[in-house]
Amino acid sequence: MKNEKVFEVDIECQKCNGTGLYVGAAERDGAAVVCRTCKGTGKYHHKFTYTEFTNRTPRDDVERVFKTSCGYVHTAKDVVAEGKTIEFSKGGVSYSEWLAGGDPKPLKNLYCPLQFTGQSWKSPIHCRDNFFCGMIPDCPARSRMAECWELYENREQ
Repeated sequence: MKNEKVFEVDIECQKCNGTGLYVGAAERDGAAVVCRTCKGTGKYHHKFTYTEFTNRTPRDDVERVFKTSCGYVHTAKDVVAEGKTIEFSKGGVSYSEWLAGGDPKPLKNLYCPLQFTGQSWKSPIHCRDNFFCGMIPDCPARSRMAECWELYENREQ
């Protein structure tokens, strides 16, 4: 059983901004009504119920873990799409490896280093000039993606 906790606190009423008075569409020319949410007190008593974290909850529906989806649908199984095999089984890490601290590997034949790093890599200018909304299907260097991965892996850290 999880360790459920309760935390109670008085917070500023969000409906009236702590004034105790509400002014909306029907209140005009200096008129206000008593705030219905806080009943004019300006505060709202909020009760938070939460589960205290003790450790990660295991999942029995996950086989592989990936660092990011890079905007693509992912699966734990290899897929053939448009005559090309996407080897999902070689990317990421197994769930048990991830639980043991393993770092998910990129799918180098699906996405580029710029996508994998969340655009944090100081990439070649051709990448930055052609990167739109996190997706690169029309990148002029798409056919040379192996070169991009080589540049990424040999970068100065």
